[in-house]
Amino acid sequence: MRKSLFILIILFLSCDSVEETGLPEYEGGFNYYDYIAYGWSEFLNENYDNAISYFQQALLIDDVNEDGISDYMHHSAYVGISWSLTYQANELINTNDNSVSIKREEAITYLCYFMDESNEWVQGDCLFDEEAIENSDLNAFSFYNTDDMYTSCFGEYCCNDCFINDKKVAMIYFYSFKYHDFFIQDDLVNASLYFDKAIELGLDFISSNQLITNLDKNTDYDFMNGKPIDNPIFNLKYQNVLILLGQLYLKNGNYENAALILSDVCNNINAFEVQTIIDCVQSF
Repeated sequence: MRKSLFILIILFLSCDSVEETGLPEYEGGFNYYDYIAYGWSEFLNENYDNAISYFQQALLIDDVNEDGISDYMHHSAYVGISWSLTYQANELINTNDNSVSIKREEAITYLCYFMDESNEWVQGDCLFDEEAIENSDLNAFSFYNTDDMYTSCFGEYCCNDCFINDKKVAMIYFYSFKYHDFFIQDDLVNASLYFDKAIELGLDFISSNQLITNLDKNTDYDFMNGKPIDNPIFNLKYQNVLILLGQLYLKNGNYENAALILSDVCNNINAFEVQTIIDCVQSF
């Protein structure tokens, strides 16, 4: 019997919740992709508890492609849970609740899961298991992207590769937050570690050769791509990633790189006029 990574609690959702998603109401049972779509719809409507519940119910489906064989391809569900937990944490930022960082750490663990060579889920370490995590995600992409008689993804939403870029962007933001937290604590060793990691992942996301002078990758990234239609817009695009990296360089005093990377989103950026960099960041 497959060993569960954690205890799954099935939450019963009200009919009102389903109707608010903008997705058609199904009379029959939901398949894996249906639960993922409803989870994202609830996320976009800021119903994070409901979103997590849908993603968790997707985890209960071991035969994702419905071919009669358990495959446990739950990669996209884990990404959805991570984003939902992150935004639950964001809701606590301006309160006296001190669990923001704890919830963010919990959220990131879901991005570190990977399937090993025996198709068993492993709770990895995002810093040290990068290759295993990436290989697992690529295997999932190939699996989701298979166009065969068993494929059960019929909705107007992304069922194959969207989870990969959403996961990468989440990691860039997480490492950026970690850098900020350690920086204000004056822990410069850890701040430097997470700054380097955020920049590394960021450049890998926007450049095929990780050069600021060659921003040629994922230029069409939009978090809304492949998400269920008829939902509120979640404004997170390629340009937001550039702004984030520009902020990191600015905060770290690397004005030349900040100006270079922000020149794609703002005009008249000058590394020798720091205010132009600040104005660009604040205007976006």
